[in-house]
Amino acid sequence: MIKRLPALVDTHVHGAIGRSVMRGLPEIREIGEYLALNGVYGWFPTTVTASWDEILYAVSEIVKASRRQSPSEARILGVHIEGPFLNPDFHGAQPVQHILQPTIERAQKLLKVAEGLPLIVTLAPEAPGAFEVMHWLAAHGAVVSIGHSGATFEQMQRAFGMGVKRVTHLYNAMRFFHHREPGPIGATLYSDAFAEIIVDGVHVHPAIIGVTLKAKGFDRVVFVSDGTEVMGLEEGTYTIGGRHIRVEKGAAYEDSNLIGSATLLKDGILNLARWLNIPLEVLWACGSTVPLDSVGMRLDLPLYTVTET
Repeated sequence: MIKRLPALVDTHVHGAIGRSVMRGLPEIREIGEYLALNGVYGWFPTTVTASWDEILYAVSEIVKASRRQSPSEARILGVHIEGPFLNPDFHGAQPVQHILQPTIERAQKLLKVAEGLPLIVTLAPEAPGAFEVMHWLAAHGAVVSIGHSGATFEQMQRAFGMGVKRVTHLYNAMRFFHHREPGPIGATLYSDAFAEIIVDGVHVHPAIIGVTLKAKGFDRVVFVSDGTEVMGLEEGTYTIGGRHIRVEKGAAYEDSNLIGSATLLKDGILNLARWLNIPLEVLWACGSTVPLDSVGMRLDLPLYTVTET
């Protein structure tokens, strides 16, 4: 069945087709072109935890790319800074040696380099100085998102009370849920915060995505690809940037470690519609209009033709 639905907005993309956001303008533009071909109208190029200079370089290149876009590229709506302000105990695929404590000075530098381009900044609220930095970032227009965190329920409640309304890839790289210590997961489900979820079917079991949708409602769940350099490539092992990355069942692995997704956002949503037996147009909003709501943006999204099998 062919449907016309609003184009997608992916707020968490590190790379695709062998290209990485971290390697600068030409590769960022190639990723944007590929995303546009696959239903994405807008995206947030997403950095990884690397050296501070590499992160600043990537942000400056994203700014350049946003000013030189062609009609064939998905529109750069902002920058998603994933790290380096993370909890090293929950670093996930982020290189632990480059994790830094959040400071106002570093936050100021990020905003200066971004030159007005909207920012999502993922950080762990339990990091020393994090609450001061979260308050400063929010006061200066950045969207703060909690992730890679071992925060307690109380710390999460404090963050939400400060106006933090977003959580990065819920369930992944964070303290497990326990009925006597709900932690980040329980606090997010209990709150009205927006929850990012990776929809490749590997990072989060489809049934848990269904539970999350029931708990939070379809207007508070943001579907993302968390696409890595191998997103869009066939199954196999690739050497990219000196790393050996394996694509298997829509996910990306380095050695035996799950490091991100290889599944396009549109394909993840199409799969979920089948797995969960939920109408595609209902799920689709979690990848189009809801991501915009999560960052306080309003856009008229063009329609995209989707073939549902």
